[in-house]
Amino acid sequence: MTLCKSIFNPIDFRHSFLNTDVFVDDRYAHQDKKDDAALGLKSTALTFGDTYTKPILHGFAAMSLLGWSAAGFNAGIFSPIYYMGMASAWSHLTWQIATAELNDPQNLAKRFRSNQLLGAIVFSSIVAGNVAMGL
Repeated sequence: MTLCKSIFNPIDFRHSFLNTDVFVDDRYAHQDKKDDAALGLKSTALTFGDTYTKPILHGFAAMSLLGWSAAGFNAGIFSPIYYMGMASAWSHLTWQIATAELNDPQNLAKRFRSNQLLGAIVFSSIVAGNVAMGL
């Protein structure tokens, strides 16, 4: 069981943050999409377009939540505090999607900066979940 945790837990956690990274980078790419198009660069903002970006981001947010939850489970964190924290982090991602105006760089920059809060939520949930379990 320990071997399983040591192999799969880091993979789950890295997988969840890979999804979060694509989530963050796509919204950030929308700030520069006019320049990207003029220079002939490929970006997720241009690939997904305004129509498909938000539904795709919802998928990445859900996969992030799944990865965070799997990482906690595989690490032996069974405290509801951890999972409530991860749900809060997912809620923050969905707030970003709902309030993002894809053609307003200032709006997107504010959402990008709010990822500091996302990191704080995830970190504090890990700590609180471990403390609640007495680890």
